[in-house]
Amino acid sequence: MKIQIASIAMLLLAGSVARADIIITLDAAAQTGSPGDTLIFSGTLFNSSSDTIFLNGADLNLAGNSFTPDFSDPFIANVPVSLDPGQGTSDIELFEVVLNDPFTDPFTSYDGDYALSGGADPSAQGLLTSADFTITAENRSSAVPEPSSLVLLATALAGFVVLRSALAKRHSNSTSGSRPNQHFGKRESRASACAPGASSASYLTEQRLPWGPQQPSWLA
Repeated sequence: MKIQIASIAMLLLAGSVARADIIITLDAAAQTGSPGDTLIFSGTLFNSSSDTIFLNGADLNLAGNSFTPDFSDPFIANVPVSLDPGQGTSDIELFEVVLNDPFTDPFTSYDGDYALSGGADPSAQGLLTSADFTITAENRSSAVPEPSSLVLLATALAGFVVLRSALAKRHSNSTSGSRPNQHFGKRESRASACAPGASSASYLTEQRLPWGPQQPSWLA
């Protein structure tokens, strides 16, 4: 019997905790930033109860020591004094968090919660609702290069390839241009080395150098 009573009490308690008259909906509850960045958390507020609720204060909890949160100024500037039954706000800035530079905490994810306090009158300070959020701290030096950096790198590589191709072509033309003179020199040396005779006539006829179809007088 005691176990049943305890179970019922736990269910009632869970139901009361899960019920929130003011509903906070964050646009982006998980954000990523690097040292020096300011992350802005915006969202909407909605009164789901049948009573007017006054919004009298805000609070923010965030793990880590390298963050500077600001929820007071956005609360004063954007959060309404109260919400009537079924009334909601437009999309407003609720709080912002600066990642300190230098960032002394490990580069990882950090959980936090944003809470609103108030109640049935302007002096009430009861906890109305809260919303969870996550910040992932990223090391800027190890981040993926920006698209502009990738374009510059690709342009430099393309220029290197074009330059190398031009130098290779220039070297090829220079080498091929010297070959005819070398061959002609060899042909002249072979022709001058041959003495008049049958063997010389046979060699010159096979090589077709240098007189064409007419033979010289000393071969007749």
